[in-house]
Amino acid sequence: MMSRTVFIRNLADLPKGMGFKVINGDETIDVIRTDDNQVLAIGNVCPGCGFPLSDGWVCGTDVVCAKRNERFNATTGVMTDGGINVDPQILDKHLRVPTYPVKVEDGKVYLTVKH
Repeated sequence: MMSRTVFIRNLADLPKGMGFKVINGDETIDVIRTDDNQVLAIGNVCPGCGFPLSDGWVCGTDVVCAKRNERFNATTGVMTDGGINVDPQILDKHLRVPTYPVKVEDGKVYLTVKH
């Protein structure tokens, strides 16, 4: 499968501590801007409940699912907290969402996606 890099938004239009949904064919991607200005992208579907991660919130480099408080690190895609449904002693570190390359150039945010 080929990939392409696409302009998605001006950095000034992406509020810190928030994410927004990008649609690429049949997949959705959550692009976030952290409080320290990192721009990251992960799959937008929580694997635990199917809820859109873009409806949640950003905490550091983690994205928190609004439905069950599951947390996913946006740099690795790995679940860092199981939220209300997973005992911390049995947290599945292998549960993850995909991550996507993002770059910021001249105040513009670009996302690399497969097509």
